[in-house]
Amino acid sequence: MIPSATSEPQPPNTARRWAIVGLVFAGIWLVFSALPLPGTTILGLPFLGIAIGTTVISLVMRRRRAAPGVLRWAVGALAVTGLGCLWQVVMAAFWTSLIAGGAYSLWQTLQGTPIP
Repeated sequence: MIPSATSEPQPPNTARRWAIVGLVFAGIWLVFSALPLPGTTILGLPFLGIAIGTTVISLVMRRRRAAPGVLRWAVGALAVTGLGCLWQVVMAAFWTSLIAGGAYSLWQTLQGTPIP
């Protein structure tokens, strides 16, 4: 059906806009999360909060209006956000094991035990 000049204009799809904004902030969080510089994770945490918040807002608005295409953008935002969080868990496990291994080696050296 071709819309005519007398038909009512469609309201803008604000739920999709919120989901896209969530995806953009999730990408910024992922970049800050993956940077190997000290303090970038702390700088990225507000972007994580905004990404999750805007994605939740878009999903609530989608539920109210049954807006098409929002779920794809929202799932993408949540996937990118989750990837950044998973990267943080992996790096925390790596650095924890590295520091624990170094501390154990230092303890053995201080005790006079030969290191195998």
